[in-house]
Amino acid sequence: ESMEKLKLFAYSVSHDLKSPAIATYGFAKRLSERYGSALNDTGRHYCHQILAASEQIAALADQINLFIATKEVPLNIESVNVKEVLQMIREEFSSRLNVRQIRWQEPEYVPEINADRLSVIRIIRNLVDNALKYGGDDLNEICVGYEDREGHYVLSVRDNGVGMNEEDTQKLFDVFMRRKSSRGIPGTGLGLAIVKEIAERHGGKVWVMSGRERDTTFNVSISKGLPLSQ
Repeated sequence: ESMEKLKLFAYSVSHDLKSPAIATYGFAKRLSERYGSALNDTGRHYCHQILAASEQIAALADQINLFIATKEVPLNIESVNVKEVLQMIREEFSSRLNVRQIRWQEPEYVPEINADRLSVIRIIRNLVDNALKYGGDDLNEICVGYEDREGHYVLSVRDNGVGMNEEDTQKLFDVFMRRKSSRGIPGTGLGLAIVKEIAERHGGKVWVMSGRERDTTFNVSISKGLPLSQ
């Protein structure tokens, strides 16, 4: 009963947050476009800050709903063509990869796996987005990997960015937790919590391996024993 009340509360809060956030964004944008020339540098800076803050609130509301959906919506276990998923994700991020001249690497062959297709897309999308956000200016390679282990498939996303310290890795997958180095980088602190929830619902887990200077690898395991949905 408490969980149901908490879920309804979260839905209500996220809905009540998003509507005024969108309205605030719209008014601030109109103010900037129509009267920006009448404002001084401080006024234009305030407009920019209002736009950024309201956009962040709307994004947080969306992520709260997505997190709840990840926990509640039944999985549709089917045979997933991982190569097709990777192609879709690569095309989705192609502009950001090209602008920053980041190499994309993936295995030549990945077998089809039994999983919820939407969940696999969310895993890869969140981990690639995470690499792009936190990899730093020297990031020039993102590598998606696959490994077949006894009882599990393992998908991974490695980047050769700034790495992270041990303190960051310990609580990285908790709800609303963000790296100390993420100050000034847009984010809600729910992306990796969603990946963790997906992994656990698929009979697996998520873990990270990182060097202090370079390279961070996120690994997600998915059980081979998931029955296909009827």
